[in-house]
Amino acid sequence: MKDYFGRVTEENIKNNFVLIYEILDEVIDYGYGQNTDTGILKSLITQAGTRTATKEETAQITNQVTGQIGWRREGIKYRRNELFLDIMESEISLPFRVIPLVRELGKTKMDVKVILKANFRPNLFAQKIEVHIPTPMNTSGVQVVCMKGRAKYKAAENAIIWKIRRISGMKDCQLSAEIELLQASDKQKRWMRPPISMNFEVPFAPSGFKVRFLKVFESKLNYSDHDVVKWVRYIGKSGLYETRC
Repeated sequence: MKDYFGRVTEENIKNNFVLIYEILDEVIDYGYGQNTDTGILKSLITQAGTRTATKEETAQITNQVTGQIGWRREGIKYRRNELFLDIMESEISLPFRVIPLVRELGKTKMDVKVILKANFRPNLFAQKIEVHIPTPMNTSGVQVVCMKGRAKYKAAENAIIWKIRRISGMKDCQLSAEIELLQASDKQKRWMRPPISMNFEVPFAPSGFKVRFLKVFESKLNYSDHDVVKWVRYIGKSGLYETRC
């Protein structure tokens, strides 16, 4: 029905009741739906529906007739014209080095140490750093100590989640964890040590990509390149990064 007279409202149904009867007669035979394809129905029913103007359309017509002026003036010009350009890279060479150290102290205890080194300039900062350190399936408890950020064991993910809000270049961070294990049966498979995964953002392009020139021209508003303040931001994202334990 929308294809014939727009929105299905009470007023549209009253104005197009004859057309609705014709549509129902073609769609339903003996109480069973037969043909609901709009394209086929339009070839059988050529009568056009009467569409009632909506409140928004009525208000638009009224504004055009009365010359009512909206609250926002046309041709607004800002005193300061700015252009923001983001350079984003992913699947990049890692600006970090992850060093995992795992020691199995018997069948019911394990020590894990992870050292994170930032291999970029000290005047830059990485942010939104998140390290996923997997643990065995039969883990019963974890005690975590980290120099920077926050770390928490999540049993649902079988992993220690280490989050660091911000770290400067050429700095090291360390996490130590003592993992208590349940007594494993002889039939249970040996833990295969899944890889450590990591996510982060850095404010530079690790590939070395750099915007050397950025010029802006606007013919309609008669802007010149000197009238625009230009900002360029570089963001490097980790993509998928994994390190074997």
